[in-house]
Amino acid sequence: MIEDSAHTFQVTLAAMRYFAETMQTGDYLLIEDGVIEDQGANWRYDGGPNRAVQQFFTERPDVFEIAARLHD
Repeated sequence: MIEDSAHTFQVTLAAMRYFAETMQTGDYLLIEDGVIEDQGANWRYDGGPNRAVQQFFTERPDVFEIAARLHD
């Protein structure tokens, strides 16, 4: 699944919460456009996708694992 919608903190976090309940072991969830933080635009998105990923892993560290070999 690729989450490439509004890139806001709330939308990305909601998507992660939803997919945590619907995806199966072995599925991948790709969160797009964390790069907005590197571009200095994350303030427009309330912290954006990176903040949402951090929040989700704080809430539910056992649901997803980061595929380090696949991200940049």
